[in-house]
Amino acid sequence: MTHSELFNAGATTWQVIERGAPAAAIWSTTANAVPVVDDWQNLSGAHGPAAITLRRWTRTWWPFPGDATVDFTVVVRFEYGARYRGGGLFIPNLYVEVPECSVGWRYDVDVDITVGTPENANTEDAPIARVPITIRGVVFNDFWSDSVDWPLTLWGDGSWMRGA
Repeated sequence: MTHSELFNAGATTWQVIERGAPAAAIWSTTANAVPVVDDWQNLSGAHGPAAITLRRWTRTWWPFPGDATVDFTVVVRFEYGARYRGGGLFIPNLYVEVPECSVGWRYDVDVDITVGTPENANTEDAPIARVPITIRGVVFNDFWSDSVDWPLTLWGDGSWMRGA
């Protein structure tokens, strides 16, 4: 195996918001995109973290304006540009924060993250990590639900894009 093959040594899915509040797992769960080597923990020179603030979901649903507002922000952060023995651009740490979460009476919110399989987006001699992630959110009550997906792709050079 070479350092151009990648894997995620962290979690692949975890709760971000659970029943309208930041989930307990959010503070201790991370993912990454690192080379398949025994000493991947020896990556050096990481930059960042880069931050992607996902669209704040602010809505007031009829017939209870003022009472039924759901308002939260999800921030994806990732360190990038880490090198293994002087080469490659890897993601040694990827995590999520919820700086704001307000859920009105009668509603609940659940949000989770799924981290896809990391890949090499460049050559074998100059690997660049690429990892797809999806943040999924659902607002619900006893009568209906409304959901949203935010697919993102992150690269080891610090760039990212919405979508797969």
